[in-house]
Amino acid sequence: MMQRNIEAQTLQFGYESNPPGYVTAEFSFNLGIKSMNIIEKQTELGKSLYEINTSTAKEYFNLQRENLEKYVEMNREFGAKVPELKDISSAIELQKLYNETLWAQTKSSFSAQSELLKGAFSNTRDALKTAYAFETAEVAVEEAPKPKAKAKSKAKAKKTAEAA
Repeated sequence: MMQRNIEAQTLQFGYESNPPGYVTAEFSFNLGIKSMNIIEKQTELGKSLYEINTSTAKEYFNLQRENLEKYVEMNREFGAKVPELKDISSAIELQKLYNETLWAQTKSSFSAQSELLKGAFSNTRDALKTAYAFETAEVAVEEAPKPKAKAKSKAKAKKTAEAA
């Protein structure tokens, strides 16, 4: 009798009625099903990382374009106010308002970029966890607790110290 069970990945050889002296043998082997699963996971990881990178880059460039447009528009607005200046105090006020506006726009720009990158890192971390979840589960083997060494009595410790 030859039985083949691919799911359990075993082969059994033997006879239905084994004559005396014959032994039934069972062989286990890896058909490569896990390897295909790993390859598929790596392919999916590559695809998901590519999608994360392209979407993040597109969004990043859109943010940069919007920030540049805001900067140019702000400079136009403040540039139009320059001919209206009559004295030093109004020029200082205009410069102060310009710096505050520029700082607020820069701060919001960095905040938006930071949130974008945090999202990209989070998505990348999730993709890596998904791709390597099987391998880490297979590798994680609990170690048996180590037996504690017996404490030597003081008398035995003295004898070994004196003998040495």
